[in-house]
Amino acid sequence: MVRGLLILLSCLMCSCQLFHISEILDTAERQIGECPDSALTTMRSIRRYAVLLPPVRARYGVLYSAALDKNYIDIASDSLIRYSADFYDLYGTPEQRMTAYYYLGRTQENAGDILPATLSFLDAAQYTDAVDNNYLKGLLYSNLGVMYNKHFHYEKAYKYAEQSYQYYKAAGLKQHMAFQLYWKGATCEKLNRHKQSISYLNDAINLAESINHKQIILWSYRTLIIIYENISDTNNALKLIQEGENKFGTSLYNYSNICGAAATVFAHKGELCKSKNLLDKGWKYAKDDLDSSAMYLYTSKIAILNNQINKGYDIYNKSLEIQFNIAAKNAGGPLNHSVGKYFEQKAINAKNRSEQQKRIYIILLTAIAVCVVAAAIYSRKKALQQRRQIENNIAVIADIRKSIESQNKEIAAKLQASAKGHFDIFDEICNLYYEQPTDAKKQIVIYNKINNLISSFRSDAKVLANIEDIVNICYNNAITKVRNEMPQLREDELRMLCYIFAGFSNQAIAVFLNCEIGTVATRKSRLKSKITKANTTHKELFISLFA
Repeated sequence: MVRGLLILLSCLMCSCQLFHISEILDTAERQIGECPDSALTTMRSIRRYAVLLPPVRARYGVLYSAALDKNYIDIASDSLIRYSADFYDLYGTPEQRMTAYYYLGRTQENAGDILPATLSFLDAAQYTDAVDNNYLKGLLYSNLGVMYNKHFHYEKAYKYAEQSYQYYKAAGLKQHMAFQLYWKGATCEKLNRHKQSISYLNDAINLAESINHKQIILWSYRTLIIIYENISDTNNALKLIQEGENKFGTSLYNYSNICGAAATVFAHKGELCKSKNLLDKGWKYAKDDLDSSAMYLYTSKIAILNNQINKGYDIYNKSLEIQFNIAAKNAGGPLNHSVGKYFEQKAINAKNRSEQQKRIYIILLTAIAVCVVAAAIYSRKKALQQRRQIENNIAVIADIRKSIESQNKEIAAKLQASAKGHFDIFDEICNLYYEQPTDAKKQIVIYNKINNLISSFRSDAKVLANIEDIVNICYNNAITKVRNEMPQLREDELRMLCYIFAGFSNQAIAVFLNCEIGTVATRKSRLKSKITKANTTHKELFISLFA
């Protein structure tokens, strides 16, 4: 008994805790769009060891990873969101799978694992057709564009940027649209589609200015300057440099490539001192091989402009050498091969998992079938035994039932006859009493005795209770049912109903109530009318007892 209570208490505590955690997760989900810092605080209020139920743990992993991502917090391990992705891969909806794989990709990207991140984003992209969430699809394709850009697959990077732009447009998100316009322009620049790139970047600037997003304007200015320098349109490049300096000041040059491009433009214009300062600044900002390759290219251009031809070509060769090394390291084949192998292995794993589950289901179904057959055989034998026993008992039960019904009818008839006879005596006495003059001396003794007997019927509580009990016994609890179904009746009305149901005449009732026969008839008629109009279950029984 005690153990059962403890188990019940534990279950109640677990269910209460689960409800509490679900409420916290709901709150974090509402906060994550507008207040990601609050969402992260909310998620951190949950202790991880309390999240044990797999569906709750999976949801917790997605929301916690999303909160970290939106607060620009990079974590090295993807074990938390990996559990969510694996769980939803088996049991989730398309949107849950897409969301889990998206944040798995973001976590891997933040940790610097570019290839796994790309594969996770591609995994998420499988569900876009089944998901009606343009914002999430825009985020996914934006990140795919970034990944393919890092893999130097600029055609696919542009394709994904275009898809992301269309989803953001459908969602009405101007800031995100402006960023994708910038990204399309930057990608087209790498594809040497300069005219298309300039168009996208100008569109990005116009849209960003309409929502006052300075960062996108700054990025677009830098890329446009690099493009104009690249196509030797020095005048437009210089014009944008001057506009950029007016808008952003020195922050225009906080990036190596823009320093190199601007230094080359100023070298064209003969401003060698400014050109040298910007070139030195560009080298300080160079952070990887790509930046170094670009800076060598700008340095070689400036050297050639300064008539240092041999030096210029030597530096240019260094730029080419770095580019060749990058191209060899990041050729498209390995990525395509990795993507193919990843999905091929995933399909094999899914097939193995399906076959394993099929085997488990077959074993379970076989075991269930054996148990069902055994239970059916046992049940049939048991049923045959029980049927014989039931058949033997049916006759006995039928005889007992008939005997009981016969006895009940006999007892009820005797009770009704006894009650009627008992009340008939008093009825006759009351009639006699009512008709005899009270002033006759020779009847005074009889009158007094009858008067005392009638007084007991009139005022003795025990006698009145006894009459009510007899009426209830003989007439299916009629008085009790009236009390329950018509609580609005007064006690004197219930008393009169008791006399009526007992079968007393109007004369007798007049004697009991010490009133005239006409008064009894009037009250009796009113009571019958009240019962007739009342919405009671046993109305017909009550009316029948007025006869």
